[in-house]
Amino acid sequence: MTNLNDYFSEETVEMMLSSIEVIVGDFECMDDVVLPENMDTIIHAGARTDHFGDDDEFEKVNVQGTVDVIRLAQQHHARLIYVSTISVGTYFDIDTEDVTFSEADVYKGQLLTSPYTRSKFYSELKSIRSCK
Repeated sequence: MTNLNDYFSEETVEMMLSSIEVIVGDFECMDDVVLPENMDTIIHAGARTDHFGDDDEFEKVNVQGTVDVIRLAQQHHARLIYVSTISVGTYFDIDTEDVTFSEADVYKGQLLTSPYTRSKFYSELKSIRSCK
């Protein structure tokens, strides 16, 4: 949150932060997370972000964590803003002609080579499906 000061005036930052409550939690202990009653939006930016490790750990933290945040948003009738990563759309086979990737794209044949990118890809799918 302190990075906001690099882009906005102190007055603007104070105004923006006056209506935001940052809730820090552990995806493995979601039942311990206490949410305010008047919450109308959840910005889900939490994830395990290292690119190497055990697929099951990334699944548990990133994918199941996203499913749990989706459930919380639905229970509280809150809007959910899901923050993903450009890593999901940056690695294509050398023979791929169209490697343009935007926020409107989900899958264009990109290679999901690390547990991190795979887990964020599947988290995106969970988020999209929750809107239907």
